[in-house]
Amino acid sequence: MNLMIIEDEVDIRQRLVQTIPWEEHGIHVAAEVGDGLDAWRMVERVKPDLLLLDIRLPGINGLDLAAKIRETEKDLKIIILSGHDDFEYARASIDIGVSHFLLKPAGNDEVMKAVLNAAGQLQSERAERHERHLLETNWEQYLPKLKAHFYESWMNGHYTDWQLKQQSEKLGIRLADSHFFAVVVFEMDPLEEAEVRFSKQDTGLLQFSLYSITEECLRGSDCFVLHDSYGSILALFHSRSSEHEGEFQQRINFLAVKVLSVVKDCLKLTASAGIGSVFADRSEAIHSLRLAKRALLTRVVYGRHLALHHPDLQLEEDQPSVWFQPASLRCLTVALDMEDEENAMKAMEELIGELGQTATSAVIIQEQVLLLSSLLTQSIHTRNWSVAAVLQEDAALLYHLSSFVTREQIASFLRRIVRKILAFAAQRRNTGSSKLIQDMLHLIEEHIDMDISLQSMANRFYINSSYLSRLFKHNMKKSYSDYVMERKMLRARQHLIDGSKVHDAARMVGYINVGFFSKQFQKYWGVVPSEMRGLPG
Repeated sequence: MNLMIIEDEVDIRQRLVQTIPWEEHGIHVAAEVGDGLDAWRMVERVKPDLLLLDIRLPGINGLDLAAKIRETEKDLKIIILSGHDDFEYARASIDIGVSHFLLKPAGNDEVMKAVLNAAGQLQSERAERHERHLLETNWEQYLPKLKAHFYESWMNGHYTDWQLKQQSEKLGIRLADSHFFAVVVFEMDPLEEAEVRFSKQDTGLLQFSLYSITEECLRGSDCFVLHDSYGSILALFHSRSSEHEGEFQQRINFLAVKVLSVVKDCLKLTASAGIGSVFADRSEAIHSLRLAKRALLTRVVYGRHLALHHPDLQLEEDQPSVWFQPASLRCLTVALDMEDEENAMKAMEELIGELGQTATSAVIIQEQVLLLSSLLTQSIHTRNWSVAAVLQEDAALLYHLSSFVTREQIASFLRRIVRKILAFAAQRRNTGSSKLIQDMLHLIEEHIDMDISLQSMANRFYINSSYLSRLFKHNMKKSYSDYVMERKMLRARQHLIDGSKVHDAARMVGYINVGFFSKQFQKYWGVVPSEMRGLPG
């Protein structure tokens, strides 16, 4: 669940964020704020499940802030952390619907207990709303078919610009107020072997359950939710008139993570989301959809229960899609588009088996090879890649297809092309991830004297923090927090060896509280900071 901490005292806020093991209990600190007005603006973007709130805040009183938030966020659980032992404050908190009222100085255990208690209440309420029999009885309830058909056709590139405008006006769908759009694809993760409540026969029910939860979570979030023909749940988001592109991306990230969290709470199963690119040109919806589906394929690398971003955040140039028959041709196109090696090779083997089966001359076989080669070349071109760069020495053979004299030669050539396309895609994907990690490492070194939390880094790159955490650990072989701690402690050690005073060394690596810095330093190096001063490097 997402937790937002609102506390104006920096030392207390830092203690709450850094010294309580939230992640071990399934709690994610989505934001930390020290000002009431900033918190009010942030809540709409973050959509927290839990709120840890101080009463005395600059900008707006904590109780007034809680009342304002409660008007729109009925589901939110609020925990008050106050230095005022006053019955009026407690009574006002009850009137607002606050879950717990804690008095400062509340210890970590007391705070954690209150937050987990509130999280448990919220989880029970959600589970009650989404009991299995409710989902079964609502099986036949869908959004209006005309709107679903409109959005599905739009996302699959079936409308010209004037057709899109005409159809949206007929259905009362207002697109003129939106500057940006993005597609997010939700799918249930594969069932684990230990799962006994559901089986493969329940796939349809689980897909409908995912649709129901997604539609409820995203209601009022300026998006349309629908099924697609592959069993995925698609959400097409519209930006609001006041949102710039970065805010829009951030809102999508938080909402996607929220859907996954509710799915896990209600079904005790996990789902994942693929987040496509943001686009302004409405004809680019199909590319956002493709990127979202490709992002889901990276579950095999980074694990389940994540909102995943495609590494290539640059939108590829629009190219028309050509769908071939028989069905095996279409399967190959889809598998290459989704970078699915297993299904791509399976489809190619089926095509190789069909090659020449009904041919009456060598010319027909050459035309079949030309058809397959054109399909594979199209797959390269739609990604804006160079055929020569992808195929290397095999590129020349495309101009001399008549040189093949056996089916074995043709089969070997076609298999190599498929493998090279998939290998090139994997290389590009890894390069995109590496660049992001390198940018993060540069920012960590540049801002080592600041509080460089994972959430702040995720906000900077408009990527949700859970995905960024997995991506960082996969590339660096250690967690983000461990890496930052290591860099801070190494830098602090050097400052002390160079003769800096303890409080100066603490400040230069981003610690405001010298006592907290000393404890962290001793825990890491085994000695107090003062013993390190002036030692030879």
